[in-house]
Amino acid sequence: MRARAAAEAEHAYKVAYAKALLVAKAEDPKRSVVVCEAVATLECDELLRSRLFADAVLDAAKEAGRNARAEGDNLRSINANHRALVVGS
Repeated sequence: MRARAAAEAEHAYKVAYAKALLVAKAEDPKRSVVVCEAVATLECDELLRSRLFADAVLDAAKEAGRNARAEGDNLRSINANHRALVVGS
């Protein structure tokens, strides 16, 4: 679900940014690329914020999964050490 939200936010931002970039260039063909990009970024600031937020949520969920996996690995190691002590290998 988080990956889908991040993908949808990315798509919405990229489409809006591309449209804003084209409009900025069409309004003044003599504008530099840097100025057109700045205008497009300002036009899409909320979508950019939403995209970055969705990416952060997805990254946090991935990190939580990695942490849970590492904790499971640690518990397996402790269990193996404990088993060796109890069984007496």
